[in-house]
Amino acid sequence: MRAQIIRAFALGSAWLLASCTFDEKWPNPCRVNADCGANQMCHRGFCVVSNGSTGDAGSGQAGRSSGGAGGSIASGGTGAAGRAGQGAVAGAGAGQAGGTSGQAGSGGICSSGASQSCEVPVSDADRLDGCGAGTRQCADGEWSECLPDQPKAAETCNGRDDDCDGMTDEAAEANRECYPDNLAGCPQGKACVGACARGMQVCSNGVLSECQGFVGPKAKDACDSQIATDDDCNGKAGENCGCSAGQTRSCFTADPKYLSNGNAVCKAGVQTCSGGVYNPACNGEVTPTPETCANPGRDDDCNGVVDDVSGLNVSCLAATTGGGTCPGTQQCQSGQLSCVQQPLPSELCNGRDDDCDGKVDETFLFDTDRMHCGNCVTVCSATQTCMAGSCVTVTPSDDGGV
Repeated sequence: MRAQIIRAFALGSAWLLASCTFDEKWPNPCRVNADCGANQMCHRGFCVVSNGSTGDAGSGQAGRSSGGAGGSIASGGTGAAGRAGQGAVAGAGAGQAGGTSGQAGSGGICSSGASQSCEVPVSDADRLDGCGAGTRQCADGEWSECLPDQPKAAETCNGRDDDCDGMTDEAAEANRECYPDNLAGCPQGKACVGACARGMQVCSNGVLSECQGFVGPKAKDACDSQIATDDDCNGKAGENCGCSAGQTRSCFTADPKYLSNGNAVCKAGVQTCSGGVYNPACNGEVTPTPETCANPGRDDDCNGVVDDVSGLNVSCLAATTGGGTCPGTQQCQSGQLSCVQQPLPSELCNGRDDDCDGKVDETFLFDTDRMHCGNCVTVCSATQTCMAGSCVTVTPSDDGGV
């Protein structure tokens, strides 16, 4: 009997509200949304602040439920493709939200599980370069911060911020190694031979300079130095120098500058005189090799810097479970260069691995959570509870219990 009285009172209240007229003593009375100002909607005869969540998609129509005296009201989005659903104002009724507004939210400022394009704060110059585009996600009725979209391109020397990191022409692609094509000693894609060395093209005002600082081959090796070197870059050190039987000397077939770095692994070898000339083999020498993650703490390329692996600490994006991507940096792990993910603050309910732990939506209790009942988008009404992943209507008993 008590439940019947409550329902009758609710219906009577709805009839009374519908038959009321408003005078100037009521703040912002309305009958339809058009009677309200910007960022407002008409709810139960009064203008209230809208949730402000417009999709960047389709033109969904506002709809009303047919359930009870206070069914859900969902407002559609305006834009271009269909991510339009917004938060709902929950009432006593259950009813389905009408129109093409998408899934109603939980009464917050946005619909849980929705995503939206946004602008990342960047300088005016970077915005001209196409930077600033981002995406934010909705969880529990609240928008996350605006996270930048994947960098659009590698940095090149063009006076623009190609990778959208706030810097211009800063990456290795903008300042690169070089060597004249017509000279022997530094084959393209291979290590240089002997004392020959590559130079650099420096990016200045969006333009790469000519190749500077390279070392090309000499006509022949020097014979008057304390250490035999490969000055003509043919892979042999001091091969034209005369000697006496049994005589030895130090040798190094790479650029001698690598021997001057105290913590480098490079070291000179020994040549022995045989038949009036030094044996071209430089026994025991250690020449530079590319820096790798395989032997941490060593200066493999003998440039004076330990573990300066190419690509180390460079930003990266790694694919995760559920099709998401997590930002990170390239780090040495188990002897290899790998993208180490930097977790986001928290998991969002969107079918993606937002916190980069290899799990999807793991913090949401779909079996019992009214706001995410069975999935990320189902929200139980005010008269329902979530049981085993389904919304179940709660019926009041005569004694006031459930």
